[in-house]
Amino acid sequence: DAMAAAYQLRELRPKSFEILTKCPATFVKQRDGACMTYRRPHIALAEDRCSIFDREITAVHWSPPFEGPLCLPPEDVDEYYEAYADFERLLNVDMDVPSE
Repeated sequence: DAMAAAYQLRELRPKSFEILTKCPATFVKQRDGACMTYRRPHIALAEDRCSIFDREITAVHWSPPFEGPLCLPPEDVDEYYEAYADFERLLNVDMDVPSE
């Protein structure tokens, strides 16, 4: 499941985990003639003062069919897509993600 994969990502690929907690993805939903667009990171953490590596994961926002255009500074795009691919591999149990 996505929550377990997020915890596993934190263990195996901490840099990718950090990126997916900070870089907002764009999600778009169209329903009943309305278009709703919102941006938020793929991995949400509890609000406290601990390191991101100690905080509870409170939600995972992963829905590729509803993703819209990425709105990040150009210098962040490559790292975002690498982190995205790492997480996607963990969600597909037949693939392996090596530790950093």
